[in-house]
Amino acid sequence: MKKILYLICTAALSVIAGCSDFLTEKTDGQIFSNALETEAGLEAALTGTYKKWSQPWSCGFQHTWPLEVTMGGEDITSNAPSTNCVELDTYAATNTNSSVPNVYRSCYQSIINASSVIEAALKFPDPGDKVKNILAEAYFIRAYDYFWLGRMHKAVPLILSGTYNEEDAMMPVTGTEGIYAQIESDLEQAIALLPDQKRNGEPGRPNKGTAYALRAEVWLMEAGFPLNRGDEAYRKAAADAREVLDNRSKYGFDFEESYETLFTHSVERFNGGVNKESVFVMTSDNANWMYGTAPGPSDLGGWGYIFAETNFYKEFPGGIRKEYTFDESFDFEHSNEGKPIYRKLSVDDGYTMGGTSVAINYLRFSQTALTYAEAKARTDGPDDLAYACVNTIRRRAGLDEYSGLDRDDFVKKCVEERKWEFAAEGVRWWDVIRLDLIQEAIACRASNELPVNGAKSSDNYFLPLPNTDEILNPNINK
Repeated sequence: MKKILYLICTAALSVIAGCSDFLTEKTDGQIFSNALETEAGLEAALTGTYKKWSQPWSCGFQHTWPLEVTMGGEDITSNAPSTNCVELDTYAATNTNSSVPNVYRSCYQSIINASSVIEAALKFPDPGDKVKNILAEAYFIRAYDYFWLGRMHKAVPLILSGTYNEEDAMMPVTGTEGIYAQIESDLEQAIALLPDQKRNGEPGRPNKGTAYALRAEVWLMEAGFPLNRGDEAYRKAAADAREVLDNRSKYGFDFEESYETLFTHSVERFNGGVNKESVFVMTSDNANWMYGTAPGPSDLGGWGYIFAETNFYKEFPGGIRKEYTFDESFDFEHSNEGKPIYRKLSVDDGYTMGGTSVAINYLRFSQTALTYAEAKARTDGPDDLAYACVNTIRRRAGLDEYSGLDRDDFVKKCVEERKWEFAAEGVRWWDVIRLDLIQEAIACRASNELPVNGAKSSDNYFLPLPNTDEILNPNINK
């Protein structure tokens, strides 16, 4: 809890450390007591909130940490000697794991800042469109953070204020049901207030379609473990996903035609990683270390943090998608690490560049499409749109289309397609959790993978909270 308390106490400083030109303009650090009482102050505070996601050497979502905490899926592994990667890859994470706090801390930093923005914006007596837009984005940010925390941990402190109170030091944790209730509430507010187009045309901001797409993923997660809300949640997931699919031109999203555009990460080409599928993307000012050096093999000048599991690579359907997902020219069997490497995590097909401005797509239009297909099939059976969603992705991958499947087979194909399409994008592990597929994930492991040390069951679907919080708050990890 010490870290959370520190974050709360310093919120007044960090919340206004931002810029008016979204993530690029520098500020002089001056602080004024009435900063959040003006539109300019709110805008600067919101930018400071976004920046909490891009602190690559302390915490954030622009290093390999978000992938490391999803290593339970069979799509990714690591040969890094660090204990944190080994623990996460073998379902044996401890409360001293050093990767987990980097995501945890980033979430809470932006939660506290977002809460400060929300509190200030709600005090405006007659807010105009700009204040409403700022408020909407702050709600979205807080929802996104708690979605990560709620999937990672069984219970967390539910902080909804940017103001520190002494009793917060012993704040009881809130379980999954309460966390998701807050996510739903924040997304409802975001959807009501967000415009149809991304503000100022900046790809790193959400629009109404982004919030609908995120909520579809929330409902999909709620349908399975641990809440197990079933059909009710699946119907909501299908409805929200369909809203995005039916209004793709209004929201500015669509399928990309080629995997070269989707998976060739380049600073100069392909719009720096932003494309038609970028429903939710994190942009950065030369802060992205997820692609390039960190996941590259040591043979090619990389650090060797993220690889593909051998059998996952071997079972991956051949064709153009596999060619752009993996570097098939790399002789991994005779390499230093002996693991297949992800071409989709390279920068310009290389592994010596880090700290780039390449954007990271955390939610793609194809994911929304497959969410619709699966959720619709699980309730009413697959309709024409569900088939169109799956088959559009399969055609792009050079694979045969599906037709005439019964409901169970179609659902199985949707889940399988998500596994291949979003390999090394942090999606598979959450699917393993919600569908309780840990035995399937373990069975995929080759003999050269790290042996599983932790429990081979849903007991290890949640990660322990950092021990630095546990020491000061007896409610943590109880």
